[in-house]
Amino acid sequence: MRRLAGHLADVPWDRDWHVPASGVVTEWRGKVPPAVMEELFWLAAGPLVPAGDGDGDDGPVLVLGGMPVCGTGGMLVALADTPANRAMFGCTGTRSQVGPGSAPFPQLLAVVVVVTARAGRARLGAITGKARAGEQTMLARLIRRRPDLFAGRVLVSGRNFPGHKIITAILDAGGHVVARARSNLALPLTPGGWLPDGSRLSYLNAPGGKPGDRLPVRAAEHNAVLPCGDGQDVPETCTLITTLLDHHAADAGQIRGAYQSRWPASETTFGEDKTTITGAGDRTSGPVLRPGTPRLVIQEFWAWMTAT
Repeated sequence: MRRLAGHLADVPWDRDWHVPASGVVTEWRGKVPPAVMEELFWLAAGPLVPAGDGDGDDGPVLVLGGMPVCGTGGMLVALADTPANRAMFGCTGTRSQVGPGSAPFPQLLAVVVVVTARAGRARLGAITGKARAGEQTMLARLIRRRPDLFAGRVLVSGRNFPGHKIITAILDAGGHVVARARSNLALPLTPGGWLPDGSRLSYLNAPGGKPGDRLPVRAAEHNAVLPCGDGQDVPETCTLITTLLDHHAADAGQIRGAYQSRWPASETTFGEDKTTITGAGDRTSGPVLRPGTPRLVIQEFWAWMTAT
């Protein structure tokens, strides 16, 4: 608390202020509803750097088709190993087991939408849930609750997120998608679908399989050369899909550049966030949220997201 207050203690307030005693930090926080911290997060969340109006690389914010590019990804956070936390949040890797699971720590799942800006990487929004909930389920919930987060933005995601339902929901909210496709995802070539930039028009089948419910997408394949330890190089094909169907507005090269921004936007930011809770307390040397009760876990999660 002393480090957090910093020079505020030297400000001549109308009323005397001093660093709170340990009892305030450890006990009084229980009186603060988690919703207060969540509301504080939404007041602080938002872009730090304004996006330009043009296409392509326009200043510190990557713009595609006239829209800022954002990253979306999920992260797991270990929690204090208490019966209450295990019962509420569960663990990954033990989905088939009945009960709290046998993983070393219960875990909290956070799906976070992050702006893809080389300056700032601001947090736009977040949602959290049980470890077993799954990233797609949490992202769909975030779209329903906060559709304005996705309006007028291009969301870049890894291969765990693409799906007819998720992408349709983002389109309905006014956003677009660039996502890596799984290797077993069928992307049939639409007749006459090859485009001058090397991409091709395709579609995603609807869950019901009705041809009229197919979701049009554009696919672009890119080759990546991976160096191996024996001095040999191994090529790998990466397939990206996007709902930006006009290759004039966003060609295949720009789509590839947008996807490459996903790592610094999401994964690097997650890693930076977790360094702030590494070694917190004596329960583990890795990143961990310390509270022993679910109510305080949620409270600390939103306080953590606000601070970072």
